[in-house]
Amino acid sequence: MGYRQVLIAGAAGIRSADNQLIVEQKGNKNRIPLEDINIIILESREITLTSFALAECARFNIIVLCCDGKFMPVMQTHALNQHYRPHEVFLLQQNQTSEMKERATECLLKGKLANQLAVLKYCQLSPDARTLLEKYYQELTGHDTQNREGTAAKVFFYALHGKEFLRFEGDYENSILNYGYSILRASISRSLTSYGFTLHMGVNHRSKTNALNLTYDLIEPFRALIDYYLFCNRDNLQKQLTLQHRKELIYLLNAPVLVNGKSYTVSHAIELLVRSYLNYLENGELHFALPELVTINFDTFFEPL
Repeated sequence: MGYRQVLIAGAAGIRSADNQLIVEQKGNKNRIPLEDINIIILESREITLTSFALAECARFNIIVLCCDGKFMPVMQTHALNQHYRPHEVFLLQQNQTSEMKERATECLLKGKLANQLAVLKYCQLSPDARTLLEKYYQELTGHDTQNREGTAAKVFFYALHGKEFLRFEGDYENSILNYGYSILRASISRSLTSYGFTLHMGVNHRSKTNALNLTYDLIEPFRALIDYYLFCNRDNLQKQLTLQHRKELIYLLNAPVLVNGKSYTVSHAIELLVRSYLNYLENGELHFALPELVTINFDTFFEPL
C-alpha cells in the first residue's frame, strides 16, 4: 500500500519509467517509486502527463486528482480490474438486508459523533455542546430517522466556529473543509475500488445522482479530523486556500488515529475500515474498524513539510 502523497503545483512534465514517476519541473528531475505513492494531485494547467504514466498509476492503484482554478479537485481516476472477484462483492452489496444497512449506518454515524466529541474535548470547547452531542450519540439508532447526526453537526460547527458560521458558504474556512474532505474522499474511493466495491451502491447514502454514495458513508468517522485541523489553525487562516494549507491537508493522510487501541495512519485506517465492511457483508458480524482521533500537535506534525 502506497503511503506518499504527491502534490504538483506548477508547470511540470510527468512521465514514467522503471516503475518510477518522473517529474520534471524548473530544470529539476525528481524520481518517486510508484509503489510508494497512493495519491497524486495535479493543480496547474501547465502540467503534461503521458498516457503511459497514467497507465502505470492505474497498475499501482494510484488515484490521480485534477483541480480547477480554485484548487478544488474536480476529477479523479480509478483503476479497472483491481480486485479478483468484483461481481461477488457487487452481489454482497446488492443483497444486504435492511437490517444490515441500519446496523452499519448506526455504527458509522456513531463513529462520526464520537470523533466530534473528541475534537470538542481536545479543543476544550463548550461543555454544554459536549453534553448535547453525548445525548444525540445515545439517541442515534438505525438510519437516524430523528436526524440526530444532522442536529449534532449543527451544534458541533457552532461550538467550533461560532453561530455565524454557515456550511457551504464560499469563504476560506469552507474551502479548507471542502479540500480536506475531498482528499479523504479520494483515498477512501481508492481503497473501496481495490476491494471490488461498486461506489454508487451506498449504505445510508442512496442519491440517484451521486456516483460515490458508499464513499460518503465511510468518510463519516474521518470528517472530524479536518474540522480539528481547521480549528487549530484558525489564527493562521488567510483569505484564500494557500499552498501551505493544501500541503498540510494532504499530509493529514499520515496523521495518527487509533483503531482497536492500536495506532495507524489515516491512510491505513481507511483500508482497515473498508476491509472490515467487506468482512461484515461476508459473515454478518459487525466489527467495524472505526478510527478514533487522538490529540495532534499540528506545529510539530507538519515539520517534515
